[in-house]
Amino acid sequence: VTDPPAWVGELEIVGRCSKRQREVLLLVGRGLASHEVAERLHLSVKAIEYHRARIRQILGITSEAAFYRCAALYAEKTARESGTTPGEAPRTRR
Repeated sequence: VTDPPAWVGELEIVGRCSKRQREVLLLVGRGLASHEVAERLHLSVKAIEYHRARIRQILGITSEAAFYRCAALYAEKTARESGTTPGEAPRTRR
């Protein structure tokens, strides 16, 4: 398995991705397949695959294994920041 680039622990570089790309990365990190992400975001599978390719390009990721690891780390980081677990939706404030 190829490890993600060294910067991945900090994940600030994910900020270079668009909001939609970060949504895709988060959902992949939560374990959703491309067709499930497409359904959730009301997009085509082809659009999701395009976003995945762009994320890999922006982040300098060359392998699928590294992409999934990065997505999982991003989901974990997002969950910690929002007070949820990686597989659940963020809590909304009332």
